[in-house]
Amino acid sequence: MASEKTKKPSEMNPEDLPDVRAFQDEFTRRFLQSTEETKPGYYPFLSGTGKYEMDFPEGGIIDKRAYSLEEKRFEAIAISDKENSSLIKVTHYSFIDSPSSAMDTLEKRLNMELNFAKKEMKSHDIYTAPFQYDEGTYGYVASLISKEKKGEIQIVYSAECNKNKTHCIKTKKRNKKE
Repeated sequence: MASEKTKKPSEMNPEDLPDVRAFQDEFTRRFLQSTEETKPGYYPFLSGTGKYEMDFPEGGIIDKRAYSLEEKRFEAIAISDKENSSLIKVTHYSFIDSPSSAMDTLEKRLNMELNFAKKEMKSHDIYTAPFQYDEGTYGYVASLISKEKKGEIQIVYSAECNKNKTHCIKTKKRNKKE
């Protein structure tokens, strides 16, 4: 029998879990791999396909109704974080035609032209672009594309900032850094 230290959060007694929103939601908890933070405020997450990991925000939960998995070829997750009035949509595709088709998909998804910046990494390229719908709704998109064309992860981060202008500027700067 696994000790409490080696058990996954989904196998642990809910009373023994960190007192944060991510662990309070049973559906979200099944993706979390440990109660040890990867960095302050984030926990290790493994996708349902098992094809990618990420740091998951402690204030986030995955809406079970907005989760989709298709035979390990496609996975879509929506993470809401009430504390930051934000929504993160993560979509994993096991196959990709080309980087340009990925950018087209993101532009169609948001119904706007985006100005992507490319950052080359060892195993993948990252394409990012900011967007803004109106005064209060803004965000960032990213496409992480494997150099071996083994797949792509698309991320759409959107947030609302309807408070005073100074507060919104600080919030946007903090979220951009995140």
